[in-house]
Amino acid sequence: MSKEISKMLSLVLRHAPERIGITLDQNGWTDIKHLISKAKKSGYKISLEELLENRSNQ
Repeated sequence: MSKEISKMLSLVLRHAPERIGITLDQNGWTDIKHLISKAKKSGYKISLEELLENRSNQ
């Protein structure tokens, strides 16, 4: 996963979900497919596989 995508995810999931048009539930969660779709519409190239790969490398 690129550094740009990583930074974008950190920003929207921690501080500014409205930047890409998502909302988080009361526990800070959102649907991953919705997250990917909104990220793509905002100009970020990201896939489910990339997210899962990144998670497994942590």
